[in-house]
Amino acid sequence: MKKLLIIILLMALQLGAWAQKASSGKRRLGYGDRHFYSAMVNNLRAGLALTIDSSTKWIEYSNTIANQPANNYVFLEGAQNIGLYLATPQDSASYYRYSIFDSSGKAVVLDQKPITATANYYNQVAKFNLGKFNVDGSSLTIKFYNIDYSNNAASVVIYNKPIKPAQVKITTLYMSDKKGQSGMQMKFQPTVLNSNCTTVP
Repeated sequence: MKKLLIIILLMALQLGAWAQKASSGKRRLGYGDRHFYSAMVNNLRAGLALTIDSSTKWIEYSNTIANQPANNYVFLEGAQNIGLYLATPQDSASYYRYSIFDSSGKAVVLDQKPITATANYYNQVAKFNLGKFNVDGSSLTIKFYNIDYSNNAASVVIYNKPIKPAQVKITTLYMSDKKGQSGMQMKFQPTVLNSNCTTVP
């Protein structure tokens, strides 16, 4: 039993190390205005896309949560500036609004109507250039919705800050014998797993 618990603990530590290595792994990225990364959500006919600059080292652009289908989280590392693009059905583009908030919660753009005169149209879809934004060491939150369904607003959070290492709860199992009776106690110790797969209490 004791050996089994040790094996399970070692497997959990190894999985944590693999997850951190995957987040810092190198992959070929597309930079500039011809390479779009989709940050779609599931409950709206409109969608958001972004472009990144050559300073970007890593991107994860599709991170939805099962019970939050209207939210998406984009994680960046090292980015300086990004471009944002909104795509809507061509026949209802004028019904959409969007807002952009910085990392402090201050509105950079509030309930803005996309400018249809500058849109690009393709296959009944209108694509709007929302502009370039500095995200150096910060984050942006973009919310967009159809005015006929304002309660179903979508939200995309773009996060370009260092991610803190995950905390792993390590269980220490030991046997004790008190007054002639054998017993078992468990102790939980919060531990940080760093990228070198060592534990720091």
